[in-house]
Amino acid sequence: MANSTMNFIMLDNLACYSLESLTHKRRQMITRAAQQFQVRRLQDPQELKDQGHRVYQSFQQRTGYTYKTERATKTGFDQWVDQLFSNSKTIILGGFGSQGLAAISNSYWVNHTLVYSTLICETEALKKNLGELMFHEIRHLVAHQPGLHEIFVRSYQGNNSLDKYYLLRGCQLVRKPARLEISSAMLAMIRTLTPQKYRQLRGDD
Repeated sequence: MANSTMNFIMLDNLACYSLESLTHKRRQMITRAAQQFQVRRLQDPQELKDQGHRVYQSFQQRTGYTYKTERATKTGFDQWVDQLFSNSKTIILGGFGSQGLAAISNSYWVNHTLVYSTLICETEALKKNLGELMFHEIRHLVAHQPGLHEIFVRSYQGNNSLDKYYLLRGCQLVRKPARLEISSAMLAMIRTLTPQKYRQLRGDD
């Protein structure tokens, strides 16, 4: 029996998606980015190895991102690329500008859902709205790909800045029944010490 909820940020009804469906501001950002960048699917792991580590370094220096820190080395990055391409359900997009690769996006095709996993973008390209163009291209891909019906964007994190980013771009907050199994003592400790985490566990935030 469910005693909690899990909250996700999703995109559905993508068969109706088009650039014209967005607000004037979003259309303008995407259109301007498309004048400077081209987005295409990456099929060759060597191309990503040759150009992608520089993109990752720019991203990591800007964000301080600590997940899978081994990618900070060229060897670790190349191993990550090999892992991506070893999965036949991985969809990798690259955003290219005049200086070559400037953004990387990878997602996973799971049943009728595209799981949006990673967006890595150079700092200067991000300022020119390449991130907006990459997200548009993901939506466009799903809208025209038979068998894909929705995008799982991310788990909801209590309306933090990334949650707000995607909700402002047309994503929906979806709540699903869930069962939370944890000792009452541990749950009470979490509620006392980290109230926001407690609310997230209960699906209230």
